[in-house]
Amino acid sequence: MIKLLDILKEVDYSLHVNRHNEFDVDKLRKYGGGTDALIMMNGRGTGHFGSGTYLSTYKEESDFNVDSKSVRDTLEKNYGEPLIQVSPDTYAIDLDRYNLYRPKNNEHAEILFELLKNINDLFYLVNSKSKNLKLKKQYLTDILDSCKKLNLKFTKEFVKKVRYEVMPNYSANWTGGSNLKYKASISTMFMEDNGWNGVNVNGIPVYDSTLHGSVIYDIKNVVDAPNQTPYYEKDSYSRHPKNLKDIIKKINKDDFQSVNLIRLSNSEINRLLKLIDYSKISYYDYNSDFKFALKDGYIYLHQIEHVKKVYPKIIFDKIKDLDFEREKISEEIYGFVIMYLDKNPNDYDIKYLNYLYKNYYRNRFFIPKNGKDILNNYLESLDYESLDKYEKSDYDELKEDLQ
Repeated sequence: MIKLLDILKEVDYSLHVNRHNEFDVDKLRKYGGGTDALIMMNGRGTGHFGSGTYLSTYKEESDFNVDSKSVRDTLEKNYGEPLIQVSPDTYAIDLDRYNLYRPKNNEHAEILFELLKNINDLFYLVNSKSKNLKLKKQYLTDILDSCKKLNLKFTKEFVKKVRYEVMPNYSANWTGGSNLKYKASISTMFMEDNGWNGVNVNGIPVYDSTLHGSVIYDIKNVVDAPNQTPYYEKDSYSRHPKNLKDIIKKINKDDFQSVNLIRLSNSEINRLLKLIDYSKISYYDYNSDFKFALKDGYIYLHQIEHVKKVYPKIIFDKIKDLDFEREKISEEIYGFVIMYLDKNPNDYDIKYLNYLYKNYYRNRFFIPKNGKDILNNYLESLDYESLDKYEKSDYDELKEDLQ
């Protein structure tokens, strides 16, 4: 429980308090001597920016006095050293002697905090062999959006290494031992893969505290000229959002043509199409979906062609998950449902009958050219005698409409 916080006025240093004898200055170990790999850091939520030695410019109220003459004399005598012991269990560390990622403000730190937590959670989910594809896609989208904001890279090479080297090593050596090759959390490996030896949150409210704090992964890795954190562009949800997560939110709230997509790559467009609501792009409304967006410069022609190429497969996967018997399914996708049945004759199920009948008349001019043939084939596949009276009524009415 954090009590009254005092700030260390010697701004060149941050404090590390050695509470559990994990910090032996003569036997410094990478990642603070811990083995976060053993718990895989699933849902790690209390401020951790990776595996290592944590410190802050704040301290809990105690007998330790940062303004005492002995502490000041110690700091002055050892000025320029990266690590100075100022009391039996407290060390002053010069963060400017390490390659640390430096958030610009509280918002920046919050984005990084959530990013690292999502990375740990995503790989934990993958390792558990969860079949929740929607959650995995959401994690991936959030991770890539945050990386774009923070100028960090979540590369395919890193993902492959974690999935095929790190995770198997974790799983095979979950009790520890000499065969445990990877001792840090995956989020730590991610930051190291981007060239950083930790995170510096000095002076940032909430995070510069004994609850969260800055972290150094390898405290022995001292440098004379640390790297500078690259510029990042503030990118919050707005009328014209730029990051994928907020673009998806706005499309789901409004419509597909309401946002600017020209900055998105094909892979980002693919993720967007998978995560928007199923009714946001309609078969018969393809042209109007894109007409005004193209005119306003919100989408390029080659992007439209890409959407038309990949979207049918994506919407087909969504159609398979829709509950046609218990939910009201939008008529906007009527043409896509017919296309789905054409591609999946083994799924000629009775559950589609009422939907196909009641929405046919209004949509009859906006279905594929062979739409009537597909619907007739679907009706012929059903066992008419096994239908109840309501189903027979739908069957008869649709059959008559198709004449």
